[in-house]
Amino acid sequence: MRLRFTLETRATPEQAVRAFSDFSERRLAVWKVTLDPASFRILELGPSTALVREGTPRLGIWNIERYDWSDPSHVTWTTEVSNYCRGGGADIRISRLDDGGSRLSVEWGHDAGIGPRGTAIFWLQRALARQLLPGRWAAALARAAAMYDDGAA
Repeated sequence: MRLRFTLETRATPEQAVRAFSDFSERRLAVWKVTLDPASFRILELGPSTALVREGTPRLGIWNIERYDWSDPSHVTWTTEVSNYCRGGGADIRISRLDDGGSRLSVEWGHDAGIGPRGTAIFWLQRALARQLLPGRWAAALARAAAMYDDGAA
C-alpha cells in the first residue's frame, strides 16, 4: 500500500526536517497523536541518521525504522523490522514556499501485513490513511513550527 500526497504548512523547511529528525523528548510532543511513548526507543543516533523503534498508541503495533535526513530537503525512512507489516517507509521531499512555509511531497506506505492481525491493520490503514494521515501530519508540523520557533535547525 502506497500513499502519495502533498501538504503545505507554515513550518519552514528547516522546521519540517526537524519535526522528522528530532529524536529528543520533543518528538513525543510533536507527534503526540501518532507516536506511542511506551514503544519509542532510540537504537542508534548519528548526525543525519537514526534507527528508532516507534509505535502507534492503542494499536500495539511498532516498527523499527531507519531515518536519513542527510539531504536538507529530503527525509526518508525504511522499515527494517515490524510486528505487523513486511516493510515500508516514507520518502518526503521538502521545498520552501514563497511565504516561508513548506510544501511536502510525500510517499508513505507499508507492505503486506504479517499474520491475521497485521493483515487486518494493513487493510485498515489502506482504507483510512488517505483521510487521516495528511491531517495528522499537518497538525504535527504546526506543533513543530510553534515548538521550533527559535530559528534553530
